[in-house]
Amino acid sequence: MDADFEQHYQAAERAYGLGEYAEAHSIASALWGQLESASKDHDPSLVLGWRAVVSLLLGHIQLHGLQQPEQAAVAY
Repeated sequence: MDADFEQHYQAAERAYGLGEYAEAHSIASALWGQLESASKDHDPSLVLGWRAVVSLLLGHIQLHGLQQPEQAAVAY
């Protein structure tokens, strides 16, 4: 995970904060996909940490923004 990944995460947080839930969800979902396919070249504890924060953000977006409690429960 690099600076580009972190910038995308910050963009997702910013979109969520601005109430742009579909955009936030799109960005966060793409990040989740990157984490799911993270190679063994990355530090496992770093990947695990990012998985935790991206999953939490996805849960917030789905529950509070998109009103999708079932999907949020999976993310949480």
